[in-house]
Amino acid sequence: MRKLFLPLSSMIAVLAGGAVAAAAEDGNWKEYVYPGDDFAISAPAEPSLEKRTIHAAGGDSEAHVYAMPAGKNGAFMIVVNSRSDSDRRTDQEVLDEARVGVLREANAMVLVQSNVSLGRYRGAQLELESTEPGGKNKRVSDRFFVVGRKLYQLMALATPGYALPPDTERWLDSFRLVGKEGQ
Repeated sequence: MRKLFLPLSSMIAVLAGGAVAAAAEDGNWKEYVYPGDDFAISAPAEPSLEKRTIHAAGGDSEAHVYAMPAGKNGAFMIVVNSRSDSDRRTDQEVLDEARVGVLREANAMVLVQSNVSLGRYRGAQLELESTEPGGKNKRVSDRFFVVGRKLYQLMALATPGYALPPDTERWLDSFRLVGKEGQ
């Protein structure tokens, strides 16, 4: 199976490596719009952008990773991956493979799994817990949406031993499409 998403270990590395900008201390949220990737999101600070190459169906693809800390022990991240023109899978196949890939990568136990939607677009949500070496649990809330030729992966992460950031639902629910897909 080909990876359709940025591996969870890479996400934790981004968080731990300090590749994200410092969050606003005052907790004021504002909306940030990314017309190049056709989305907007509300957050307490502007997410930083890192471009990475990932192996996806049909070959390598450039993923755009938007990340920011969510308190001292968590992070919010969005990964946008454009699917290759040779990728002929249905939206449901893409979602199913993304779910399975995250579970395999994280060696995780599913706490909650559900279908979600974003307007007319299909999505999936997972709440995961995995155990790190040394017995510390890592928590992840993960949403996927297939929108045309793009796969959006939204994540709220907690470092091992900590709960998800308190604003996880607020952040996930603020995600919206802009441009032609959002109309």
